[in-house]
Amino acid sequence: MGSFSWLLPPLIASLVAIAMLGLAIRSILFYSRRAAEIRRKLKSMDREIARWHEGTADKQKVVVELQRMVTPLQEKESRLQSYYKMLEVLSLGEGGKPLAQETAEKRDVKAGSAHQQQEEKPKRKLEINLKKRRGL
Repeated sequence: MGSFSWLLPPLIASLVAIAMLGLAIRSILFYSRRAAEIRRKLKSMDREIARWHEGTADKQKVVVELQRMVTPLQEKESRLQSYYKMLEVLSLGEGGKPLAQETAEKRDVKAGSAHQQQEEKPKRKLEINLKKRRGL
């Protein structure tokens, strides 16, 4: 073994190099087989992105038009909110209740009594009709 000992390190290095070359070739072949599938998927994605991109120009125009329409409405809304708050402060009645709420409560009470009266009228008519039939 003494005469071939100088060949051992280059032999090991060449075996490692051949193994690395084999792994590289194997991985290239594996990815080249998958390249067709990946290429097909990429093309479909490109088509979809292009379709979305074509539609954005129209949508951007619509957004700009809507922003022009909304800006004055937002200003009016802020003014109306401030007016509402002022009116709410001015219309506070007894006990911190807004006058609108007090009047709504009064209206509900009146509506309730009117509803009771309307229910009583048919009852009275039925009682009168029964009395007439019985001869009382």
